[in-house]
Amino acid sequence: MVPALLTLWLNPAAFLWSLPLLAGLLLCVPFAVATSLPSLGRAMKRSALCATPEELVTESPNR
Repeated sequence: MVPALLTLWLNPAAFLWSLPLLAGLLLCVPFAVATSLPSLGRAMKRSALCATPEELVTESPNR
C-alpha cells in the first residue's frame, strides 16, 4: 500500500497506469477465498459466471 501511495504522490500518471496491476493483486485473495466456497461455486456454475468458452458450448447431437 505504501509504494502505491508513494507512486501516487510522486507521479500520478504512473499510479493510474499501474491500477490494473494493483487491482489484480488486491482482489486475487478475496476472489480465491470466495470461489472456494462450495455453495458459491454451485451458484456460479448455475449462472455460468467465470465459465470458460468450452464450458458454455452446448453439445449438438451427431447426425
